[in-house]
Amino acid sequence: MGGFLPSLPLASEETSGNASDSPQTTGNAHSRADATQVTQAASRSQQGNSDRGLIRARYMGHIEKLKKKNEKLINIISKHVSEFLKANVVIEDQIPVPELQADDNLVADVLPLEIISNLRETGRLMFQNECINVYSSCRREFLKECLSKFGLQVGKLNVEDIDKMEKIESWIKALNVAVRILFPNERRLCDRVFSSSYAADISFGKVCRELTISLLRFLNTLATENHSPYHLFHVIPKVFKTLSDLFPNFNSLFYDQLFSESLRNDAVLVGKRLGTFVKLESLIRREVAQETVPDGGIHPTTHKVMDYLRDVFTDNENFQLEREYLHFLTR
Repeated sequence: MGGFLPSLPLASEETSGNASDSPQTTGNAHSRADATQVTQAASRSQQGNSDRGLIRARYMGHIEKLKKKNEKLINIISKHVSEFLKANVVIEDQIPVPELQADDNLVADVLPLEIISNLRETGRLMFQNECINVYSSCRREFLKECLSKFGLQVGKLNVEDIDKMEKIESWIKALNVAVRILFPNERRLCDRVFSSSYAADISFGKVCRELTISLLRFLNTLATENHSPYHLFHVIPKVFKTLSDLFPNFNSLFYDQLFSESLRNDAVLVGKRLGTFVKLESLIRREVAQETVPDGGIHPTTHKVMDYLRDVFTDNENFQLEREYLHFLTR
């Protein structure tokens, strides 16, 4: 009997028909898709880096425009504080010292609105930390330049200077100018430049920290070094009065500020140390200190002096001076 075998597909035909479903082909397709995605991501990353670079360059351009206004700003501030800077504030009590009038808008009112607006809008497009660091570095240099132009070389004060009255006078002037004029103006400017109050607070702390620490370091040296009777009875009381008069300003600038309250606390601690010597001076000068103690016992004044000295050198947090000296701590 004749018959035909069933027709079978050729091998080549079977392979051709299922080529699109083979594992190797599918894998290649996925690899090509992954490569495409990586290329696109890299391209977007490069574009993003390029955009950030352009934004940063634009921001630096606005910073340079801000720096160009420094000379004009310094001249305006100098005129505002000129009488105070000319006065002798330490050596001769007879010379009346003009009161340093605060004006928080000296800087912000002089700067063109365009510069402030450009810094604000461009800063929104940058990484926050980068923007804050660039801006605060610029303003720290401005503060240094101001004091240098005024002849107040704060950065050069050291332990040897506590015996030089002109250095003490320079410190008093620098502290007053910084806390009453420069810092409030920088606070106002930070609030205008940064759209976020959080960023403004961080930047303000960074702007003021270096100068504040320099001023307080010199003051702390004055409070902790060995002193002659002249220092104890003439210099320290005057310096302490300067600091205590400024505590309301320290409070308004730094109190309850997450990134700068430590500056206020440092000033309080130094104030306690200086206030101790002021209290000692008052205690020792009392007539009762000249009285004798029956039976050769220890004079009550001696006990009090030793207690005060122990507290000032152990930084006892519970130590409190008379209210008239540290009334600012009651806030």
